Amino acid sequence: MDLLIMEQEKRRESWLVGQGLTLMLVVIIFALIVNYKNCKRLKEADLKERLQAFAADLVEV
Repeated sequence: MDLLIMEQEKRRESWLVGQGLTLMLVVIIFALIVNYKNCKRLKEADLKERLQAFAADLVEV
């Protein structure tokens, strides 16, 4: 019976690790998309608009 409980705990732990890794992957992909869009927006802007966007990003953080 003790082995069965240990096996269930292993499965639960590996499932939680899998869920954590999946969540981390989703967060990284989201951050890359936001970064790409921000870089694209900054490339289209002139220098003054870049500085204003940078200041706005600093204020948001």
